[in-house]
Parts: sequence; C-alpha cells; structure tokens
Amino acid sequence: SDNVFVSEVMHLTVYDPPVFVDVAPRNFSVDESFTEMRIFADSFVDAPEYKCRLGRHDLEAHRMTRTEVACLHKRDATTLQPLNESLQVSANGQDYHDTGVRVVAFSRPEPVNITTNEGRAGIAGAVDDTDMTEQRRSSARVSHIMPVLGLPRQTDVTVIGANFDFLPNPVCLFGEDEVPAQRVSNTMLTCGVPFISTLKTVYFTVLDRARQVEVNMGSNLTFAFVERPSINTIYPQIIVAESTRTLTVNGEGLALLSGVQCRLGSLQVEAVHVGGAQRQLECTFGSTLKEGQHQLKVLSNFGTMTSSKAMVQVIAQPELVRIEPRIAVAGANRTITIEGNGFVDTDDIECFFDDLPSRAFFVSGGEMLCSLPSNIRAKKYRVRMSIAG
Repeated sequence: SDNVFVSEVMHLTVYDPPVFVDVAPRNFSVDESFTEMRIFADSFVDAPEYKCRLGRHDLEAHRMTRTEVACLHKRDATTLQPLNESLQVSANGQDYHDTGVRVVAFSRPEPVNITTNEGRAGIAGAVDDTDMTEQRRSSARVSHIMPVLGLPRQTDVTVIGANFDFLPNPVCLFGEDEVPAQRVSNTMLTCGVPFISTLKTVYFTVLDRARQVEVNMGSNLTFAFVERPSINTIYPQIIVAESTRTLTVNGEGLALLSGVQCRLGSLQVEAVHVGGAQRQLECTFGSTLKEGQHQLKVLSNFGTMTSSKAMVQVIAQPELVRIEPRIAVAGANRTITIEGNGFVDTDDIECFFDDLPSRAFFVSGGEMLCSLPSNIRAKKYRVRMSIAG
C-alpha cells in the first residue's frame, strides 16, 4: 500500500524585534563569581530559549518581565577574557539582536607585595581604601524609570541604573515629595508614587537618605501624575457571532495606556491606538465569539478598565427569508417588509438596495420594515440588511 504521512499541526510565533532602551551595568569584572546584566526594551516576546552573547561568548539569559531580560555571567561556566563588545540577545537561541550598547569586561590585576619608597609594604593593583570610599560615594547611576506617568498612590515606579548597592538608604523624590525606595538588585530600585493633590508633572530624582552618596541622574527625568483613564463608549455594541469584527473604544486618557489588550468573553486580543492624539482604541476579534451579552474589558499598564457602557451583544447571523412586495414603483413612498429570523431591536440597523441605504424599523425578531430610497431607479436590486455597519 502507499505510504501515508500524517503531519501534526504546528504553530509559529512571529514577533517584532525589540526596541532597546538600556543595559545595566555596562562594565563588570570577569573575576567576579557571578554578574547579572539587565537589558531593557519596549517588549520581549515570551519565549523559553533566551540567550545573550557578548563577543563570541554565549551567556545564560532569562526573560524577567515583558520589558526586561537578565544576562548571567558565571565565572565557573564561562571562560571570559577582558573585552569591549556589543551585547546581543536572542529569544530562540539563533536570531540575535544587537542592543547597540558596548559592555566592558575587565580583569583586576593580581595583588603583588611591593615596598614603597617610604619603606612600607603595599599591594600592586590594589586601590586605597580612601579612594575606594570616594569612588563608591559617586558611582551610583540612574538611567531611566518605568513608567513615566501614573496614578497618585497607585503606581509603582521601577528605577533602572547601576551600582545601587552603594546606596545604603535610597529614596525617590517626586518633586519635593520623598518616598523610600526598595533595592531589588544592584541595577534596579522600586518606589511607590506618593499622593498629590494637584495633577502635574514633576522632576524625578534618586538620593541617598543621608545625602552622603552622590547619584548621577544622567538626564532630567520627569514623572507625570495623571487621572485614571476611562471608557466612555464602544462601537458597535451589537456584533454577529462567527464573524471577524473590530470594536472601537472611546474614552478619556487612552493615549496614556501601553501594552493594551481587549478581552471579550473568553477572547483576549491586542489593541491598537487610533484617532487624533491616539484617543481611541481598536480591538479586532476573530470568528470564535459566542452568542450572549459580554462586557468589554481593557487591560493595560493601568490595570483592568471597564464600564457599564462597554456591553457588547453577540447575536446569531440574522436570516432573511422573503420580502413583500417583490415589485415596487420607482419614486413611490413605499415600505418593504422583510421576513426572517434573528432580528434585534436596535437603532443601528439599515437596509440596502444594492448600495443605496435606507432606514430600517424593527417590528419583531422575525420582521423588519424598510423604506424604499427616494432616489431608487428602475432595475433589479439585491436587498440586504446591516447591523452596526
């Protein structure tokens, strides 16, 4: 008999290359037993096979969050020589993306006992304790913060930088309001946004509470206190099951949202900003929506939003069975009766005679009335109905 080959259904995830924001730290000693470098970008695809590459050396990597990947240098696992190379990252272990940031890996000199001119013993390559103290007092650096806007007392800010271990008691300053910061790692702090009575944009600063350690802010960072975005209306509010349909969401502050997704029933899809100043969202749902009443939910960096006005009715495809009369006079003030199944009571319904629209009137689930367009001419027309466009 002929050979029969059965293929399993496989899925391919295609993603956009990340837009890189920063790498921290940008230098480290190859003599350290363990070093963690963080890569920050707009978005990293969810994948289990992340790797980093520094020069010709592959490093272990992990996707920490949607915007952050950790690259790990372990002295026992990687024979890394001093270098100055661009750091790369891969989501599949094959296609590498260059961060555009060069990382310096250096080696400390071996200590060698010497005798100074003053006759006292010293160590070649060692750093004087006083110099090291001064170095530490000025080595903490802030690169950027995420997010750069949020709700008073309801947002946590992540601070990205380097050498935060040098800060014994870090604090965040939002304008003149000081809040304690939590050190997550040598390259990351978090701090809660304070309450503020007037919504405004303020300068953001990281300091040591005792003001004994200098922090290099790099650039002027700001944080904007904003109101919670809200949903006003959605359109359409009636859609047909088993059809692809785009919902338009109107509201306040929608341009502030990032990483936006829409959820309707059991379906969750990516949302895109549209309209002037990105004041609208569009969510396109596939053909697997189930019939019934569903509340649209918008998920973003502000959490989950919804509204009593964000209700969507998913209906079965209406069926047109017959029209009466089947013959009409051009220019006559005539109403056409359409009989069928699955009609719904809504103002957002139209009849079309080919491409000529006319107003429709709901009578019952099995009957609709359509006015004959005033500009209709003598010919044979295809009659159809449209619900919510």
